[in-house]
Amino acid sequence: MRSGLLVDESGIDRVKGKLRRCPWAERAYRHLRILADGIFIRTRPSPETMSAIEAAAMVYALTGERGYAERSEALLLASDGFAEIFGAVRSDTYDFGCNTLLTGHQLPHLCVAVDLLWDALSDRARTHAPEGLIRGAVHHLRTNDRRDSN
Repeated sequence: MRSGLLVDESGIDRVKGKLRRCPWAERAYRHLRILADGIFIRTRPSPETMSAIEAAAMVYALTGERGYAERSEALLLASDGFAEIFGAVRSDTYDFGCNTLLTGHQLPHLCVAVDLLWDALSDRARTHAPEGLIRGAVHHLRTNDRRDSN
């Protein structure tokens, strides 16, 4: 991965402009910050952490507040693999493919978060996120027979 692969600077600048001009955008941003602040109370990777990491990456991209990037990096590095940070669906929830569907849902969120954080990440995190988290999720999606009902 590289910085700006999914979200470029012009997109971030457009959002910043809306935050200055549009009351609805300011209200949405306050909600985003509340979600992002969840990274400071979470100690272990979890599906809730993934949502907070993505929100924190957005806040970091908009404000440059390094605390959001640093805490997000720590949580990403604490994740042994994509299943830990994406979570799993209980086996009695659906008939088949539930973890594959969950992975397919969560993977784009992780990719956007890593893209937004890329310039702030250490070399270790720049290796771990794509190789230890993203590649495993992609492999799961490409090789799973969609009958992974736990």
